[in-house]
Amino acid sequence: MNTELIIKYLEGQLSHDQEKELFGWLCASEHNMQLFRELEEEWKSKHIPSVESLAMLQNLRKAINSNTVSRSRKKWPRLWVSAAAAVAIVAGLFVYAMYGNMERTETEKQIFAVEAPMGAHSKISLPDGTQVWLNAGSVLSYDSDFNRSTRDIILNGEAYFEVMHDADKPFRVNVGSCSFTVLGTKFNINAYEDDSIVQTVLMEGSLRFESDLAQDVMVPGEMISWNPAEKICSKEKVNANQYRSWVNGFILYDSITLPALLKRLAREYNINISLETDKFNDRSFRVSYTNGESVDAILSSLCHIIPIHVARKDGIYYVYGR
Repeated sequence: MNTELIIKYLEGQLSHDQEKELFGWLCASEHNMQLFRELEEEWKSKHIPSVESLAMLQNLRKAINSNTVSRSRKKWPRLWVSAAAAVAIVAGLFVYAMYGNMERTETEKQIFAVEAPMGAHSKISLPDGTQVWLNAGSVLSYDSDFNRSTRDIILNGEAYFEVMHDADKPFRVNVGSCSFTVLGTKFNINAYEDDSIVQTVLMEGSLRFESDLAQDVMVPGEMISWNPAEKICSKEKVNANQYRSWVNGFILYDSITLPALLKRLAREYNINISLETDKFNDRSFRVSYTNGESVDAILSSLCHIIPIHVARKDGIYYVYGR
């Protein structure tokens, strides 16, 4: 195998025919795979790979590992691929690309998604220039038509947006059973799949909330809470900056319940926390901490604020009432 072909692949410069040629060579023997891995590691040690290059690498690797493609086939399967993002973006960021048939036409869509794993935050720039900060355990996705005719994305988790203005192409965030449409604004959405409530806080500009049963327009300093199961929407005035404080590495709330705080800590620190009491589910309190503090220190300080105690066993933090 020509080394130049491998280098071109690592740099994302191969044609589809050349990709298939390389794939066939890699599938021919484990020895070939070993040579490829060694060259890949050497190349990555001297370069900061692009997101596209890393996605292609993982696309190839998953196809090989799955053993669903034989050298005799002319078409490759549809599959999800993941890759660690380039150092230039944020460590811990994962990028996905869903590819259809490798012999697709130029008009076929690709789906791109970005994930911030548990215990990590990520910042990305979308193709239109919009800046997005993803909180731990969040996934954002969009297709290859983004910024052509529309600017639609899908969010599962929490993200803070600074949207680039484009009156002709409104920016729309879809979260489960509702969506938020903007022209140019700053806002935070908390919409984890395992949470019962979608919360959106507007910092600047205007934001339109839409669901099957409700519509509303937000102004800065307002928070909309949407319960998709009960189809209930509420709006209130809040200290908006608190809800984007995680972007700057700290958490600040004038009012948060213990279950909500523990769930946030579990995501932020990528740990398991089990709340063994319901005595504080409806009680709110003020909290402020930075990501530089250890979770043990934070839980210890909570024990001085409310009557709880914490025990750790087998890597799990158990929180009990006193």
